[in-house]
Amino acid sequence: QLKTRGGIAGRPAPVRWPVERRVQRLLARAAGAGLLASAHDCSDGGFLLALAECCASGADAGAPLLGCDVRLAGGGAAEALFGEAPSRVLVSVGEHDLPAFGRAARGVPWGIIGAVKPGRCTVSLGGRTVLSVPVDTLVRAREEGGKRALG
Repeated sequence: QLKTRGGIAGRPAPVRWPVERRVQRLLARAAGAGLLASAHDCSDGGFLLALAECCASGADAGAPLLGCDVRLAGGGAAEALFGEAPSRVLVSVGEHDLPAFGRAARGVPWGIIGAVKPGRCTVSLGGRTVLSVPVDTLVRAREEGGKRALG
């Protein structure tokens, strides 16, 4: 389903269980081998929300805030950025761990879409920047949104 201002549009994409099993096995193997710096599924709010949450999560641990520079191929912006299709996970892997992660990911569709960078979260879709915001702004928005929601 796709959540829009007018409500929820479309039906949820069906889970393809063989793909989901491969994705979950990959995540378990990669985490067990210490290859993942982070992992966040895209099932609640889509890719863009998962990315924002990853960038803001450093504040929870008192770690330095890290942003990103992400470049996505063109296509449907709403689906690419907010689609909640199953078996989509955003992971960060250190450059030195990429070869091992690639070997572990055989049989699972994956690709490099960007890099972790300090300071800003920047996302381009089809060569057009759709988001460029300081990470501390993401942190404040998350904290203030939570306070508003809880009253």
